Amino acid sequence: MTSHFIFYVAEQDTAREFYQRTLDVEPRLHVVGMTEFVLPGGAVLGLMPEAGIRRLLGDSLAEADIATDGKSTASRADANLRAELYMLVEDAEFYLQRAIEAGAELLQPLQPRDWGHEVAYCRDLDRYILAFAQTQVEPAKTHWFRRLHNAVGPVAAGLVLDFCDLITFGPLGWTIGPFIGLVVGWYLGAFYQLKWWNRLGLSLLSAVYLAVPMTAFLPLGTLVSALARLFSGPKTDSTE
Repeated sequence: MTSHFIFYVAEQDTAREFYQRTLDVEPRLHVVGMTEFVLPGGAVLGLMPEAGIRRLLGDSLAEADIATDGKSTASRADANLRAELYMLVEDAEFYLQRAIEAGAELLQPLQPRDWGHEVAYCRDLDRYILAFAQTQVEPAKTHWFRRLHNAVGPVAAGLVLDFCDLITFGPLGWTIGPFIGLVVGWYLGAFYQLKWWNRLGLSLLSAVYLAVPMTAFLPLGTLVSALARLFSGPKTDSTE
């Protein structure tokens, strides 16, 4: 089954040009009295002059439904809502901008909606509501390795710092302690996304911490990491 939606328009050629520019497709049919466009998903949009529907249905229509003064019913009922064409597309903002460039009136910019779509609304030349929708992009789940890194990375680094302070006593502390402190301090600064000068300062402090004797009983590395996670925490990465 193929669904057809037919809009009654004031000027067929004007409406054809508008939708041709907005959808960026040629009409599959354009004859006197009917223009058809294939919509995303396979449905068909028809554009029929308002005068044509009277010829088609005649006395079946009430006089109030027909433009008898030479003007479009759309122009006489300027404030009335008529109908909505809701199109789910890949890039709603792109379609919206094309519609506006073709003469549409912006009603609402693209924004998330309660039903799970991001939707933008505008009004075409005959005051039909056009809705360009796209599926809301949900943040990707953080990769398990990054989640594990966020959970134990700084604590593990603090433990390494404290363990190195424990074993680098005497001459050993003066030789390799500062180097280990620089590396571990730089890692902690990177984890918490500190500015480079703050990372450098943390690295230097870690180097001094490992070089100075009699500090092994102070678990400063672990304590600093725990406090940093408590009050700031890393900025999570939403990519896999």
